[in-house]
Amino acid sequence: MHLLDPEEPTFRQSLITKVHGRTEDLITSLALDLIEATNEANKSPTAKKIHSKSEFDATPFWLLVVLLEQLVLFPSKKANEIKEGSLHAEISRRVRLFRSGQIKQLYQESKLVTSKSAADFGKEAPKIQKSAQSAADNDNFKSAIARLVKNLPIAQITDGENGNIGTLHKLHPPSLNLPCTNNTRVTRGSKLNRKRVHISPKMVMQGLRGLNKGKAGGLQADSLDLFIKLARNPNRGKKKKTQFANKRKTLAHFFTSIANGEVPEKIG
Repeated sequence: MHLLDPEEPTFRQSLITKVHGRTEDLITSLALDLIEATNEANKSPTAKKIHSKSEFDATPFWLLVVLLEQLVLFPSKKANEIKEGSLHAEISRRVRLFRSGQIKQLYQESKLVTSKSAADFGKEAPKIQKSAQSAADNDNFKSAIARLVKNLPIAQITDGENGNIGTLHKLHPPSLNLPCTNNTRVTRGSKLNRKRVHISPKMVMQGLRGLNKGKAGGLQADSLDLFIKLARNPNRGKKKKTQFANKRKTLAHFFTSIANGEVPEKIG
């Protein structure tokens, strides 16, 4: 993992929005174990003289968190061709490979998947109803409405009863002429004299539960959906409650490290 320089995946989005029930439990359990290991690896050694040793470098753990969706949830077929049973079996196989350390095999398999180009999508008629329903299923109702109405004809603005655009412009209030405020860039040096940020378990759980699912993935097909699933997990069953008993503190510790810039240079 130290030598890995991950390239941008050849697909746009993982299967994170397609996993539910027992399949989701596999992913959230793996993610929580990985985040716990990352928190532990991110701790500084007590002896200052061993700070530079590679065995205390947390970079591989952070990389695995970023690449988790790409390695375990890369698409293999069209979403409408994947049956629930076959999807669960395939995800289970990938989780076993991940836990057994066969990261290279998963990475190579994920590189074989290629998304359609923009030209290919342009040849197909847009499936407006399906696209809007997908957004609604992920609690993103604003996007669902936008997808339904974006292709409707635009109403013309005339001199008649609907008014004129020139008249509307004249009625618009004058500009407030507010000064331009540019945010100061935060650098690693400026963080040295800054108080450490502490994110409480309650804050991180409320924040994640209030987010919309199904947003666009990052450069490595990573997304916040994985963390949203962890936060919203109902923890049903005695075994599951025990396993996820400390997830609030685990997630709070993880996001506190990010907020304070306590991440390896390769990740930050």
